[in-house]
Amino acid sequence: MMIVIGVAFTASGVFIWFTDSAWLALTSVVFGLAVILGGMLTWSQSDGSIGSFRVLISACVMFAILCAITVVHATVAPQDFDGMLRPLYALIAGYLGLALFGGGLIFLLIRSLRNARSRAATPPSTE
Repeated sequence: MMIVIGVAFTASGVFIWFTDSAWLALTSVVFGLAVILGGMLTWSQSDGSIGSFRVLISACVMFAILCAITVVHATVAPQDFDGMLRPLYALIAGYLGLALFGGGLIFLLIRSLRNARSRAATPPSTE
């Protein structure tokens, strides 16, 4: 279901790109791609393998990029948001997302490095 939702957001972003704001379209496309990556993780590799860490790291990178685009969008083109305080809400959401997904990305990278070191330090089994 996440893959279908991600494809829908990506397709709507491409449609918005040709009809309306490029910033809003870019946000929609990046969000759709991140949801597709998350759906691929839960569908194929949710067992904690090396591949699942790589997909999870990629999804965190995509969500962090999405949050950075949201911050830039709210700063550069606040007129795309209807109302007076909505660009402020987008800035708050963007900074919170950067903190959460950036922190999650750092945590996953540290965990991945620790797992790689423990695999390298463990001698192969002879069975």
